[in-house]
Amino acid sequence: MSKRKYRKGGPILSLDELARQEFVYVDHKITHCGWFQSWQFGYTKRMMEQGRICYAIKETPDKIVCNKCGRKFKDEDELQRFVEAQIAPDDVYIRKYIRGEPLEEGEVIFRGCPNCKCDAYLMDLEEKK
Repeated sequence: MSKRKYRKGGPILSLDELARQEFVYVDHKITHCGWFQSWQFGYTKRMMEQGRICYAIKETPDKIVCNKCGRKFKDEDELQRFVEAQIAPDDVYIRKYIRGEPLEEGEVIFRGCPNCKCDAYLMDLEEKK
C-alpha cells in the first residue's frame, strides 16, 4: 500500500482560511474544495467550531518520474534547467540553460527531463513502504 499525498493538519477556524484551501480533511477523510464550497455556511461554521475540518498538508513525494520516457529522479535537483524561447509565432525551441547566461526577451526557464527536454510529463511517485 502506498502512503498518502496529504496528512491531517490542525483545525481551520475561519471561512476565509477555508476558502483558500484546495484540499482539507473533513472528519478523517480528504475532501476537495468543490465539495465543501457548496455547503451552507451554518453547517460549515458548526463543523469548524467542532474542530472537524482540518488542514490537508501536502507530503513531499519520494520520487519524480517522466511519464514520457519513464526515467525516475530522486528529487528536483536531478532535473535539468532548460530555456524555452519562441522564435516565430508557431516555433518554440528548447536549449539547455547555462548558469549566468543572460536571457532574451520571451525566454522562460523550466526544470525538465534531460532525456525528453520536456516538463509536461513529470509526475510525483509515491514510494511503497
